[in-house]
Amino acid sequence: MKTLTGTVFSDMGEPLAGATVSVVGDKNNSITTNSVGGYVLRTSSTPPVLRITYAGYKDLEQTVSTTQPTSFTLEAVANYKRDLKKRSKAAEKAYRN
Repeated sequence: MKTLTGTVFSDMGEPLAGATVSVVGDKNNSITTNSVGGYVLRTSSTPPVLRITYAGYKDLEQTVSTTQPTSFTLEAVANYKRDLKKRSKAAEKAYRN
């Protein structure tokens, strides 16, 4: 087993606490980043490919090193907040009717 470590950041350079880091091809191997965006994950996959997801950001998949920490920067989805607000209003309207 190899230990993978690193940090997940927003495109504004802020650490993303609560991002999901998972090993592609291993459904039972994922972790949530800590309060400073850090993760520690063990895998036997070679080469390991990680998928990083976080609401409001584009998902990212990348092959990573097993010998050094890997940092990821997620790109914000354009208009995410506006789209979320629209969906909330539509749901509220449907609920009232």
